[in-house]
Amino acid sequence: MSDEEPAVELHNPTLESITCPQCGSTNFEIIGQSGGLRRLTTGMFFGNAGNIIRGVQAIQVRPLKAKCADCKHKFIVQPVEAPPEELLDAPATLVITRKKSIIGMAVNMSLMLNGAFVATLKNGDTVTGQTRNKHNYIQLFDQSGVGSARFDRIEMTPDQKIEMVLKMKGRY
Repeated sequence: MSDEEPAVELHNPTLESITCPQCGSTNFEIIGQSGGLRRLTTGMFFGNAGNIIRGVQAIQVRPLKAKCADCKHKFIVQPVEAPPEELLDAPATLVITRKKSIIGMAVNMSLMLNGAFVATLKNGDTVTGQTRNKHNYIQLFDQSGVGSARFDRIEMTPDQKIEMVLKMKGRY
């Protein structure tokens, strides 16, 4: 898969079935968006329409750069449509807050959920949205398309509500 592959539209994107092409491990982290700044786009899943349930509106997703935690191999991944067994019977709610920081007050961050950029968070912003995926992958990205070193994997149940506070953690 090249860096120049176009975006694809998915209703319920997931990273759950992704494996390292070198060792077959499912233990990976997203390190950035393929193509960097020119590719960083935000969907409309959270934003002002926070109650939109995935599956109703298609979301554009682009290839991402990943790194295997086991063998350290770097590779390109494309989020895929979640299979029926990955979907919840009823949506779960995520409430995500970006932690306030004097250092980060001038920089907006993009929130990635399951491989799709779903919201832009200013310093201290909170977004609420719903997901139908059992396994959810959550991460912040800076304006240059580099992912935070914190990459959360959360398993959810129907009607569950999870509140999270995220902070951009550098990769240096």
